[in-house]
Formats: sequence, structure tokens, C-alpha cells
Amino acid sequence: MAHSEDRVVNDLLAKVRELRPLIEANIEENERERRLAPAIFEALRDARLFQLAIPKALGGFELDPVSMYKVIEELARIDGATGWCVAIAQSWGSIGLGTLGEKALGEIFPDRGAIAAGAFNPPGALIPVEGGFRFSNRGAFASGCQHAKVQLMTGLVMDGNEPKVDPATGAPDMRLVMMPSADVIIHDTWDTMGMRGTGSHDIEARDVFVPEHHTGQMGAAGSAAYANPMYKIFMMAVHFETVVSIGVAQAAVDYVLELAPRKTPAMTANSLRDRATAQAQVAEAQAIVNAARATLYSSITEGLDEATRTGAVSLPTKLTMQLAACFAADQCARAVQLVWPASGTSGIKTGSPLHRYFRDINTLSQHASKSLPRYESVGRIMFGVESDWPIFAL
Repeated sequence: MAHSEDRVVNDLLAKVRELRPLIEANIEENERERRLAPAIFEALRDARLFQLAIPKALGGFELDPVSMYKVIEELARIDGATGWCVAIAQSWGSIGLGTLGEKALGEIFPDRGAIAAGAFNPPGALIPVEGGFRFSNRGAFASGCQHAKVQLMTGLVMDGNEPKVDPATGAPDMRLVMMPSADVIIHDTWDTMGMRGTGSHDIEARDVFVPEHHTGQMGAAGSAAYANPMYKIFMMAVHFETVVSIGVAQAAVDYVLELAPRKTPAMTANSLRDRATAQAQVAEAQAIVNAARATLYSSITEGLDEATRTGAVSLPTKLTMQLAACFAADQCARAVQLVWPASGTSGIKTGSPLHRYFRDINTLSQHASKSLPRYESVGRIMFGVESDWPIFAL
């Protein structure tokens, strides 16, 4: 079984390498149009790269987390935005769609190729009506929303003007909400320094009717198709995003290594390859990327082992996984900042790959799920203070 999965992963990695020329040829369109170029999207879809995390019962690969991380990293080494769109599809396809029941999944997977996007925060209002709910909400950062088949958001079931509360837990009834993309308005809001090709615009639902079975309980599996223990690891969604930082940082190191023999900095006699400062910067950057990758992979392996043994992931393990994501994202940004000056003026030119890596890695480091404030979220719990990060409850 393991050998079979290894072959699948190797085939997917080979497919990514085959797609490299096409992706590189369309990166400028990604940047200019601020969404994934149609040629890239179609190639990724045809190669089934959006289905890494989708259960086998629904036509996906259901790869183990580390295998998925390897494929996403390989894509991100070519283009961060392309890697990100594939990564986000895995998040919504596993943690998101996994909350839905058989009936809803049967409706969206007839072609075994559904791609989901969405906005997790803030939750909107689910107003109960016959057969389901009326739903209104607007959320930001819906990466890949322009090519998704369905859009996912969160909502609070309302009891009059207040959220309905579960008397057993005292918590509000929060649901994941699925809607066809045709029912959702996309607002053109994504105009950023980096990661421009992700199409992470705002999405809005205006009084959309949502059938009851198109909602799912947050943190709970709604279908037997999602029985794999990895689907219990909500923190895996944070990791999918973090792997992109590793890919971008590795690409920056690779670029400077390739540049070094053929670049002689202005007003110097030695090539970049022969400069001790550059040698030290690139070596340190590679060590940092290696450490980030090892930390992230180790923590997801720990989480999967625990979920397999116990059926859940404990808070201490969630903290380990969150710290791994924060460390990897932060340190990968540092790795790029090390090699960027080593390239001299090559890194400041618009259109240079290193220019894009620098913009992308610093944009990635600001993402809420792994930015510096998440260290504080973990530290609060370490100090015995209630955390401000709701992901720890899932």
C-alpha cells in the first residue's frame, strides 16, 4: 500500500515538473490579472492537482499530509500563487467539505472534480426558514474564488436576533455553509504587493437560500468518506498555507545558486560564487529552509499519529503544530531576506524572479494563521491565559 502511494506521489511530482514551463509562461498574467491564469488552472485541474486531499471515495487521491506537502512545495517553488491556490483547495476540500453529509457531497461530486474556495471569517447570520436558511455574509481573502465550483463560508444559526446556543455546551451553533459559486458575489478587492495571482478577493452572499443539508457542524465529519484520521486535524489547513512559504524560500535559494556563477557584481573582480559573504548567506538560508521543513513535517506526523491512535488531536499537539507553522513562515521570510541582498541589483528589478519571491514571502508572513500574533496565541495558553485563536477549539 505504501509503495502504491509512493508511486502516486512520484507521478504527481513528475507532473508538476512537466507543468513548469507552462506555469512560468503565465506568471506575468497571474500578476497582471490578479488571479490564476486560465491556462494554469486548466492544467492543474486536468492533472487532478486540486484533489490531493479529496477522499478516494469521492474520486480524489486522499494522500497522507506529508505527501501533499511535498507536491504543494514543488508547485510553490515554481510560483507561490499557483502553490497557494492548490494548497487552499486542499484546505476547503478536506476540512471544509468534510463537514457535509452524503447528500450534499453527492450533489457536488458527480464529475469527481469539485473545487472549493471560501472565506472562513467572520461568520454570517443563518436565518432558519422552511427547508434550510437564508444566509447573508461578506468575507475577505477567498483565494481561488474565481475558478471554484462551490464557495464555503461560516454562519451562526440565529434564534431571533441572537445566535442560537447549544444548551449542552453553551456554545453558539456555528455551521460551515456551502453555496454554488453562481449564488456568490465576488468583489474585486485583491490588489497587493505579493501573491497577486491568488485571486483572494472578497466574496458576499446576499440573502441566499441554503438548504439544511448544505451546512455542516464545524469540526465534525459529516460523511463516511471522510473517515481518515487526518481529516480530524483542523490545523492541517494552517500547514497547507505554510508549505507555500517553504517552497518560495527554497526557490529563492535555488535562484541565487543558479545566478552565482554568471554574475559579477558591479565594481568587483570576483563572481558572486566566489564572494564569502554570499556563500555564507546562501548556506545559512538553506539551513533555515531545511529546519522549517523538518519542523513542519515532524509536527504533522505527530498530529496524525495521535489522531490515528486516539481519534482526536490534543491541545498540546495543536500548539506544537501551530508553533511549527509560525516558525516555518517566519524563518522562511528570513531566509529570503538573507539571499536577497546577496544577489545585488538582480533582486530589485521588477520582473526578476527574486523580486517576486521577496514580495511573495513577506506577503505570506502576514497571513493571520501563521503571523507573529499566533505566537502570542500559543504563549497565552502556556501562561495559563485563555487563547484568542478559535482554531484551537476545532
